[in-house]
Amino acid sequence: MKAIDKLRKYLPQFTWTQENSTSSLFGAITNPQVNKRIGGDLYKLDNVYIFISGKMGGTPNNPPFRYAICYQKGTCKPYRKHNSFDVEFNKLFVSGKDLNEVVNKLIEQVNLNRFYLSK
Repeated sequence: MKAIDKLRKYLPQFTWTQENSTSSLFGAITNPQVNKRIGGDLYKLDNVYIFISGKMGGTPNNPPFRYAICYQKGTCKPYRKHNSFDVEFNKLFVSGKDLNEVVNKLIEQVNLNRFYLSK
């Protein structure tokens, strides 16, 4: 089974696309903004993203590898402050020697209950 088909099967909430020139994969859950107070700070959280890289490295001493990142994008306004800044909330990082290893680790470790999604 191709990696993108496996991702579509096990993580169907994401919309998956593949970049042909770099063989990287990109997934997104489009979500309306959710406001959440955590420790007094106001978080305005949006979409959840997954990026799976193309092959990285690859010298005789260092074999090539791939990595994947999963996070929810948003902004944070600290308590009693006027400025806000961008955040990547609940970031998950996995890596492996090949695409199948990265996809299997990602499917095991992505838990959508960690993210604040609208109901």
